[in-house]
Amino acid sequence: MKNILYIGNKLSSSGNTIGGIETLGAQFESIGFKVLYAGKYKNKFLRLYDMLSSIFLKRKHFDYVVIDTYSSVAFWYAFFSALLCQIFKKKYIHILRGGSLPSRIKKSQFFSDIMFKKSYLNIAVSNYLYEAFKRYSINTVVIPNNINLRRYNFKKRLKFNPKILWVR
Repeated sequence: MKNILYIGNKLSSSGNTIGGIETLGAQFESIGFKVLYAGKYKNKFLRLYDMLSSIFLKRKHFDYVVIDTYSSVAFWYAFFSALLCQIFKKKYIHILRGGSLPSRIKKSQFFSDIMFKKSYLNIAVSNYLYEAFKRYSINTVVIPNNINLRRYNFKKRLKFNPKILWVR
C-alpha cells in the first residue's frame, strides 16, 4: 500500500471546522493508506513551515503528496509545496477547492502553470472548477466533494423553516 503526505489546513483542534484534509484523510486511512499530515498550525508562517519541512524531512516515507488547493493565501502554500515536490521528484495531486481558483489562474498564470501543469493529477471537486481548468488546458478530472450521506438522517417535514444555511 502507498503512503500519502496530506497537506492542507488541519485546524479543527484550534476550533476551526473540520476540513477536507481530515475527512478525506480518514477515508484514505480506512482503506489502508498510511497518511502523514502537515498544516496543523493556526499561525500561517508556522503552517507553511510545517508543510515544507514535512515534504523535506519525510520525503522517504511517502509516495504521493495530496495538496488541498485554495485560491487566496493558501494558494501560495500549494505553490511552494508543489515546487518542493518537483525538486524532490515526488508525485503530487492537487485537490482543487477554491471557488476563486479560475480568477487566481488568470491573475497568476505563470505560477499556476508551474504548479498545475506539472502535477501528477488535478482533482476538481465541481464541474465549475473542471471547466475553468479545461479552458487553461490544465489536465483535470472531476471527483465531487466527499460526503457520507449515512451520517445524516432524513427527516420528512411538513413545513420547511431553515434557521441557518451555511455553504462553503
